[in-house]
Amino acid sequence: MTVEKACFILPSDIKAIRITCTKCGTATLVPLSYALELGAVLERNCVVCGSSTGFKRDTTEWSGMVLLVEKLGKLSETMKSREISCSFQIECPTG
Repeated sequence: MTVEKACFILPSDIKAIRITCTKCGTATLVPLSYALELGAVLERNCVVCGSSTGFKRDTTEWSGMVLLVEKLGKLSETMKSREISCSFQIECPTG
């Protein structure tokens, strides 16, 4: 018999997005309600080591990230008035 564990999160579980510099590990936490602030975070260099994020304002990639965070922030409220629920499957924590 095979048992498989699956882990899910609800939209209401998602509170913020963390942007982390892969060079030095410095992280910035942006609440979902501040999606436009994410745009500024994405386009600036790391405040510690100066590494570039590679994002440029008003590009498809930049706009896509900002839109994703904005939509995630609204999804929980949208689902409250529906007769269905949605969740996201994530990798289950180990330990």
